[in-house]
Amino acid sequence: MHSPTRNIRCAAALYAAARAAGLAALVALASSGCAGPEESRRAFRVPDGPRELHLNSPETQQYARVLEAWIAQNGSQGYWPSLGVGVVVGDQLVWSHYYRTGPDRRYGLASITKTITGLAVMQLVDRGLLRLDDPVTRYLPNIKIARSELKSDPVLIRHLLSHTSGLPDMRYYENAEWMYPAETGLSYAIPKQAYPAGAHYRYSNHGFMLLGEIIERITGQRLPDHYRQNIFEPAGMHGAVFTERYTGAAGIQTTLPDLAAYAALWLNRGRGVRGMRILKESSVDRMLRPPIFYPEGENHAYCGLAWRVEWSGAETANFFHIGGANGIMAWVQMFPQYGAAIVYLGNPAEMTDEVMGRIPDLQNRLARLATLIVGAPRPLNYFSQSVAGPDTARRLGGLYRNPLNGAVIEIDANTAGAPRLQRVGRLSEELRPISTREFVGRYALYDFTFERNSDAPRGIATVQEYYLREDSGEAANTADSVADAQ
Repeated sequence: MHSPTRNIRCAAALYAAARAAGLAALVALASSGCAGPEESRRAFRVPDGPRELHLNSPETQQYARVLEAWIAQNGSQGYWPSLGVGVVVGDQLVWSHYYRTGPDRRYGLASITKTITGLAVMQLVDRGLLRLDDPVTRYLPNIKIARSELKSDPVLIRHLLSHTSGLPDMRYYENAEWMYPAETGLSYAIPKQAYPAGAHYRYSNHGFMLLGEIIERITGQRLPDHYRQNIFEPAGMHGAVFTERYTGAAGIQTTLPDLAAYAALWLNRGRGVRGMRILKESSVDRMLRPPIFYPEGENHAYCGLAWRVEWSGAETANFFHIGGANGIMAWVQMFPQYGAAIVYLGNPAEMTDEVMGRIPDLQNRLARLATLIVGAPRPLNYFSQSVAGPDTARRLGGLYRNPLNGAVIEIDANTAGAPRLQRVGRLSEELRPISTREFVGRYALYDFTFERNSDAPRGIATVQEYYLREDSGEAANTADSVADAQ
């Protein structure tokens, strides 16, 4: 068992790895109100007609050899005992390479399981058995997540799917209070809410564990049976299985060709490799839209419903998910504008800093190969995130108080330069924008939570705490009837 410090370092390393690869939303500190396209607009379109591929061009062939040699070199140094990698275009695995493995070997998906759980939830939405705006307590009446102290609205299904339920990330959260099986009726404890629902992205395994419980209660089936009948078989994922210890958050194993078929399902907007409709196109679009509000800009990195998304201008630039743990290294990333995807599956003995340091390089190299294969003019994984301008920065000023412990933050936004943050009784720090709502200081990252058309933030979220803005008109978003509403 790793120490909390080790877990923080691992999470931070994965976050830095994703940033370095241009994949800013991996564990970003990024719900109902959302920025971006209207409900009627598509998140992406399937490219028209067959695309000319450059699999046999000298440049592609040479780069593929370089990539294969790099994989073997890292494998010989012990970073991964085996590894399978591939490029998907349309519904075909057009290029693959196996290092000390083969197409029939199964590997763990770890957290990529969450996207499959997200797909299962949206299938229930398509069938009218579930609504995204249903409160969680409709299906799990003993799970009362929303806390009146945080002025939280009821927690909805969409909040669990987008990691905006307010549940803390237990990989590096140190001050959790718990709801235990005696009061919830579950077989495991659930951490109490740390942020108001719909305000702030915070990765939560427990949220998807709850979604797994909800799927089983609605369908009357165990997850392995339900997923096999409704996802694995229709999608052509014949090698996909569940481990003995599974939840809605993790526990699926599959082969590289199966993972390629899964990527093809999303590239083809919910249609499997056999042509079978597995998810409505409108539901694919809903899963990729921003679940939290951005006060300005066009390019945003966020978590949609189950998927990490990088949105550029008027459509999705790419969407992806990672799976990582001791013995598991998994990745799937779609580039819908070119109908292409990259996938890999490996089995490092331990997810060390050295292994995590090679993950972004592997992702970049695979994306480079995919770029050559489809003939794109620039790297498929290129993304430039919008950052806050002076007008947004000036709106941050005010006093913010943590309703759980009384700690206070004051933001001075009237300075000539960047806003300054002062923690009462502690040193101040200058804030620098890294998105249109996230600012980083010397000591921490701060996510300013906005509501649509608001003149000022509602609050500030950090890794450990949430602060409500004291002059934000608290009566506008009270929790007078949270218990009754749930």
